[in-house]
Amino acid sequence: MHRIQRNIAWQRDVQIPSGAARLYGTLQILQVASGIVVFAHGSGSSRFSPRNQYVAGVMRDAGLGTLLFDLLTPEKKWVDVQTRDSFRY
Repeated sequence: MHRIQRNIAWQRDVQIPSGAARLYGTLQILQVASGIVVFAHGSGSSRFSPRNQYVAGVMRDAGLGTLLFDLLTPEKKWVDVQTRDSFRY
């Protein structure tokens, strides 16, 4: 499937405060956008996964900005990768 590549007018890595922790994400806004889609990624996935990047690209092709962010802090993500058990925290 051929995808149109829309012009991203603004892209920034963001930090979202959550209590004492900070959650990290990537915000991409188009030159002309009709809205924004927020993707929150938890255990077993991240904003960098090819599947999540593809879905966000399809949303941008439809004229929407995207905010992809991870619900796990880097420390919790490391535990998740090592144990594949999201219920330990």
